[in-house]
Amino acid sequence: METSNISLSVEHNAIYCQPHHLETCTACDLDLSPVNKLTMELYSINGDVPPPNYASEQLSREIIHYKNEGDAHYKKKSYSEAIKLYSRAIELAFTRPVWESSMRNREELAICLSNRAAAYMAIDAWVDAYVDADAVLQLKNQWTKGHLRKGRALMGLKRFDEAVEAFRVGLTYDPENKELQTWLADAKAKAILG
Repeated sequence: METSNISLSVEHNAIYCQPHHLETCTACDLDLSPVNKLTMELYSINGDVPPPNYASEQLSREIIHYKNEGDAHYKKKSYSEAIKLYSRAIELAFTRPVWESSMRNREELAICLSNRAAAYMAIDAWVDAYVDADAVLQLKNQWTKGHLRKGRALMGLKRFDEAVEAFRVGLTYDPENKELQTWLADAKAKAILG
């Protein structure tokens, strides 16, 4: 469907397709949610344009607080609570406005996702651990801990050949990493056994 002929309506600082009054409309082949999100973010600053490379220190403190609380619960083997706290830190990191530093956001997300992957592994939630570890690598591909988490999650899923590859890729970034070497040897042995 050609979108140039579709009527739009504006209500409460948001744009909708006029025929169906939807922000995301499959009938009109429109997704106005990114525009509406940006509009809300711009309204929230009330005309105060942030300086270049601005990042909310308050938001960073909140993210770190929840991450650290998650770490404390992880150490106490209270994995479900750790997962909840890491998830809260991740949710907060995703609320950063588009004009804030993407590097800081990537770093915060990678650490929190990696820690949550470890907590998922501790309760044998291998699919969730794999999803988080894979997301870590989308954010920070050369981080060996991400490759370690992904490989371990694949081991839990009994996908040993893929785990071998994950550990090998991690070793390309840190060839002397003993933990990766140990897990690689274990994955190879299990891949041979099938």
